[in-house]
Amino acid sequence: MLDETRAALGRELSPQALLSSLVWAAGLYLALWLLPEPTTKLLAAGLSVMLLAWLGVDALWGLMDGWASMAHAAHEATTDRLGDELQAAVKEFAARWSPARLSTEERKAIESMLERGLQHRADLLERQARGRWVEAQMRLRFPGLSWNSRGVDITGPGGQSYHYEILSGTDSNFALHGRRMASTFFRMIFF
Repeated sequence: MLDETRAALGRELSPQALLSSLVWAAGLYLALWLLPEPTTKLLAAGLSVMLLAWLGVDALWGLMDGWASMAHAAHEATTDRLGDELQAAVKEFAARWSPARLSTEERKAIESMLERGLQHRADLLERQARGRWVEAQMRLRFPGLSWNSRGVDITGPGGQSYHYEILSGTDSNFALHGRRMASTFFRMIFF
């Protein structure tokens, strides 16, 4: 008999059953407030008083305070001033790029690919040169940041756990970096 009771309680007190019960109770409570007759309003007010008496003012205040701090933390997580500055600067530099900025070696390598009929490879070399030039300009604009030659391009300053990766906005580049650094959380600064 005791084993059967324990098994029944285990089924009834499962996390899914508890969550379902709480959702139904909250729905019923809100429905009581929505119904137009005074009896349901009185019942809902009575439930509110019982809830307040059971939890206490401190617990309810703590719930509201916890919600406010969680909302504040969520807002902070969506604001990234440094990332926004980096994004604006990278777009500015990308707009100033032209093939005239190619180095002699880069120009020769591109011409060699074109002579061999490899247009795709020549385009790839030019995109890579553009990326190197944009990143070099970014290093000059933001010398105080920690620039890395491997992994993410920038590690945030002063204990900031944000990482930034500067890359051209092609689908293949996004996919390549997403697979290569799947275990690292970083913001893509694309141009």
